Amino acid sequence: MKTIKHNIMKKINNKPVILTLLFSLTLIMFSCVDDEFDTPPPRTIPEGDPITIQEVKDLFDAEGDYVFTADKSIYAVVTMDDKSGNIYRTAYIQDETGAIALHMEASGGLYQGDSLRLQLNGLKVGQYNNLFQIDAPDGNGFTMDDYVTKLDTKVEVTPESVSIIDISQNMDYYQGRLIKLDNVQFVASDTSKTYADSVNQITKNRTLEDVNGDEIIVRTSGYASFANDSIPNGSGSIVAILGQYGNTLQLYIRSTEEVEMDNERLSGGSAGDAQGTGTFEDPYNAAAGIVNQGENNVWVEGFIVGVYETSGSDFTPSFEGPYSTNSNLIIADSETETSIANCVIVQLPIGEIRSALNLVENPGNEDKSVKVYGNLTTYFNEAGLKNPTGYWIDGSGSIPESGFFEEDFASDLGTFTTFNVNGAQVWEWADYDNGSAYMSGYDGASVPNEDWLVSPSIDLTGKTNVTMVIREAINDVGGTYASSADIYNNVQILVSTDYDGTSDPSTQGTWNELTGISRPAGDSWTFESSGDIDLSTYDGESAFYIAFKYVSSDTQNVAWEVGNVLLKEASK
Repeated sequence: MKTIKHNIMKKINNKPVILTLLFSLTLIMFSCVDDEFDTPPPRTIPEGDPITIQEVKDLFDAEGDYVFTADKSIYAVVTMDDKSGNIYRTAYIQDETGAIALHMEASGGLYQGDSLRLQLNGLKVGQYNNLFQIDAPDGNGFTMDDYVTKLDTKVEVTPESVSIIDISQNMDYYQGRLIKLDNVQFVASDTSKTYADSVNQITKNRTLEDVNGDEIIVRTSGYASFANDSIPNGSGSIVAILGQYGNTLQLYIRSTEEVEMDNERLSGGSAGDAQGTGTFEDPYNAAAGIVNQGENNVWVEGFIVGVYETSGSDFTPSFEGPYSTNSNLIIADSETETSIANCVIVQLPIGEIRSALNLVENPGNEDKSVKVYGNLTTYFNEAGLKNPTGYWIDGSGSIPESGFFEEDFASDLGTFTTFNVNGAQVWEWADYDNGSAYMSGYDGASVPNEDWLVSPSIDLTGKTNVTMVIREAINDVGGTYASSADIYNNVQILVSTDYDGTSDPSTQGTWNELTGISRPAGDSWTFESSGDIDLSTYDGESAFYIAFKYVSSDTQNVAWEVGNVLLKEASK
């Protein structure tokens, strides 16, 4: 036992020696490994002699395209990059003497505010349609990594405040520079548009003006991130880079945040003749209609001068009849106007307004003065008025009423809620009569349906002599009903004062049908007004609901369109 114990103790006592030997061997093994890995030499771009941007331009002025064969460097700051998409494979740089464009092989890499040193050896200075730029000798752009050393980031360059006339008189000096124009605005005809056509990615020119009528182009690429932003219709300031193409000066916006035009429009310029307040008694003229694009529910007055033709492959304004398009007309402040830039294009939806105004059926309306009530919004990419609900010509027409509750279904079902009790068909929005709620139980054949369209809760507290006006169209397309009375049983107008506002209305609430009111005969797509429906029984109710209940069967169906619901207080 003594011998065994001694041997075990001996092994244990020798363990530190073994570990020490192993550690020593490990050090010897790793000391034989070469830990100096091959690494590429650091990239260095020669500095050379400094040269200013103006001196670079002077070389071109003296010799034409000039290729640098010696180390020279520009020290400058990037004032515009291409990350917004408004310029492509280009950046603008500026130093204390001037500014110039850089044409690069690929996008990205240089960013606004980068302070840099640009080595010119192997590059050329030239002009592209009179715009100074630094480029590769083959004109395909240079690789940034081979020539640019960044020195700092987020360096601010203060734009130089100038006027449009200053720019035009000192083109060479301001070309490529970051500038700021104060007290300017976009011309009235452009305020209905976007900066460019982002859908088709088409570059557009918009025109900036000052109070003296001096103008300059703002050019925006269809690929710009802000191409689909609306042109502002006020006056103020703009910060941009001054570019040039041929003999045309053009501004490039870096960001729409640098377009600050929240002030009233200038009294001079192309919009100086804007007049009116948009009421029936004091309607906007066409110039004001152009300036105030984006406003809704206003009256605009002008002479009917033509039609925007849509019958051919090329949509185009026409100012001389005969005309072939009846779905719109063009109005202006002069009977002899032939420039679409000074006009408002008026949409004519199917119904009374189209029938009364269109020049195909009413050629005698040309050159007459007309008032139209609707929403000022772009139409055919020009200043327009859409969704008209009122008109006045030759001393007569239709003036829409106003009330304390209205739903016109202009772009969707608005505040109304749908409930599908039976069938696959449901209430949906349709572009009829400037927008309407639409329901039909026809799907290749008549199919059974029950669907409700219910208003929100309407507070009649304090209201007296409440009346309602409904605009609707009903058409038994297949002639499946024997009479209008049969149709009305399946297109009911109901009201309730105890509905809870959320449950299935077919099982909750007490609903009373409105009968004995004026409704369409049921055989036409023409919208008709109900006239005043007396609801004075419900005066003072705090929770009043309106419902349109539609029913069809496997043998009977009708198309039902509701274009407008208006509640008002009638005078005694």
